[in-house]
Amino acid sequence: MDSEIINKDSLPNLFEHFEKLEAQNSGKQDVFRVNDEYKDAFRAFKVLNNSNMVSVSLPEDMVEKYEFIESGDDAQLYLALLDDTNRKVLQTRKSGMKINYKNHISGSINFFWRFSSYRSKIK
Repeated sequence: MDSEIINKDSLPNLFEHFEKLEAQNSGKQDVFRVNDEYKDAFRAFKVLNNSNMVSVSLPEDMVEKYEFIESGDDAQLYLALLDDTNRKVLQTRKSGMKINYKNHISGSINFFWRFSSYRSKIK
């Protein structure tokens, strides 16, 4: 953003800045509001930085069943149970670029998953 470099080291400060800005603008009209895309990005960040995060590789039966999957490490699923979540799965490429969201997953447990594909053949 402009001259700001965004990377894994600067993200905590950037999220903190927007949280403070949102709090300052509480109750005001026509000012900055944190949108759903921001909230989902923040949730994905919290999953990856959560000490209770669970990481799961692809199961062996999927590797055997689908010829485009070479190993269980071709993709990774990261899961965390968080307070402010919405039962979504963020699908990303290896670089972290968003592919898609799968949402409205039924259930009573609040969670947020990040599914990362590490091979170009997995879509």
